[in-house]
Amino acid sequence: KRILQYRSFTIDSSKKFATITLNSFSDGQLRTFFRRTFRQIKKENIKNVILDLRSNGGGRVGISTLLTKYLSRGIFSIF
Repeated sequence: KRILQYRSFTIDSSKKFATITLNSFSDGQLRTFFRRTFRQIKKENIKNVILDLRSNGGGRVGISTLLTKYLSRGIFSIF
């Protein structure tokens, strides 16, 4: 339950969309969470993702950049 205060992932019962809630970019083992979450989204062929950042207070820039890489369709790089 402690980890759910930082992040959560659900798939709608119709499998038309997934919801990712991120309350911080600091805690919650986010690297592993992103890898597993986006792998499952791809496996289930879910085309729509709702990203809820309303309660996100910020955190590590590198983690938010990692999320952007997962969301980007093309090649993504940081200069």
